[in-house]
Amino acid sequence: MLQIVFDIVMMIVLVGLVFLLFFGVAWKKNRTCQAIMKDLKKRGAVSPETAVKLPFFNYQHYESGMKNYQVKALDYLLMRGVICHTDKDRFYLGDIPKEDG
Repeated sequence: MLQIVFDIVMMIVLVGLVFLLFFGVAWKKNRTCQAIMKDLKKRGAVSPETAVKLPFFNYQHYESGMKNYQVKALDYLLMRGVICHTDKDRFYLGDIPKEDG
């Protein structure tokens, strides 16, 4: 009986840790998206004529132990149309989707 209770408690702890891990990654990606949009707005990149380069766009090398959320956040923002990409590898703010509610 004690072993069953222990197994159930451990299962609950593991599910909780997995939930916290996914929540933490989503939170970090959201903060990175906000930082990219804020940076583009601060630099005045609001049209193709005022588009700016982003230093992490062609991020290739691997740094041991470091997770680069900027590349994933940039991909997400491009996919959603929040930011746009020009032919010269420059970026600017696109239409920011409004939330219903």
